[in-house]
Amino acid sequence: MVEIESVDEQLRLFDEAPPAVQLDYLRHTVEAIESGNGRAEIEQLVAAWERGDAAAMERFLEQMARSDRAAQRFVAERVIRGRHTKMVGAIESYAASGRLHLV
Repeated sequence: MVEIESVDEQLRLFDEAPPAVQLDYLRHTVEAIESGNGRAEIEQLVAAWERGDAAAMERFLEQMARSDRAAQRFVAERVIRGRHTKMVGAIESYAASGRLHLV
C-alpha cells in the first residue's frame, strides 16, 4: 500500500490551526451532526463527485471559502486548496508507476 498522505500529516493540519479555528471547527461539526446538515452536505458533494460535476464541487468550495465561519474558510483554504498540488502530484506519480491501484 502506498500512502499519499499520512494520518499524522492530516492531523497536523488541524493541530496547526489557531485555537479559535479549532474550536469553531468542533462547534460547526457538532452543529452539522445535530441538525442533519452535515449529512446533507456530504451527500450533495458525493453526488456531484459521482456525476463528475466539477462545477458543483467548485461552487461548494467557494461557499466554504466565503463563509462567515472560520472553520469553513480554514477547510477550504488549508485542508482542500492547501493540499491540492501535493495530492495531485502524488497521485500522478503513483498512477504513472504502472502499479495496480485503487482510488
